[in-house]
Amino acid sequence: MKTLYKSTYKVGGGTVELLVGTITRYDTKALVCPANIDLTIVAFPGNIQNDFLTKFGKELFELEAILKPVPPTSAYLKVTKDSHVKHVIHSVAVGCDKEEKGEYCNVDIIRESTRNVLKLANENSIKSIGFPPLGVMDWKLPLEDAVNAMGDEFAAHLNGNTSIDKIGLVLHYKDLYKPSMQILDKKHGYKKVRK
Repeated sequence: MKTLYKSTYKVGGGTVELLVGTITRYDTKALVCPANIDLTIVAFPGNIQNDFLTKFGKELFELEAILKPVPPTSAYLKVTKDSHVKHVIHSVAVGCDKEEKGEYCNVDIIRESTRNVLKLANENSIKSIGFPPLGVMDWKLPLEDAVNAMGDEFAAHLNGNTSIDKIGLVLHYKDLYKPSMQILDKKHGYKKVRK
């Protein structure tokens, strides 16, 4: 995917790419699609699920074999018919408190959701994966919180024994790029790869 906004970092045994673009155009073997606990389509113009619906169709969201509602922070793999992106992992990046506030999202949810997606990708020998900033678009989680939590999990995973050698964090809007880059540069001490 061509973009004017892209940084590549060496992290552990792999790389992390930070870029701006449409996630479904990211050059990878697997993509992460945010999901709710019912795994239903909540697609409308401008949201991330709509990008997935447009590229892969409704069948991407047909997960009949799974008992619903699903556990918070869980992840589910769907094989696609796409010639390049072979897998989509539905990330239930929400918690659920049925008695109080229903579905919700916070930093702990994002951290655990990211960890569970990476674990599932590794279990399926996936080499590269692209994430949206979980919780930011649909739940209005502060960007700094989401990027910090996801950055921690990316680093922990790439510093371990994994099949994954590339993780992308694909931002929908260019306004999110500079603050995200500053977080990865400063807090995480990611090492930029010079090109």
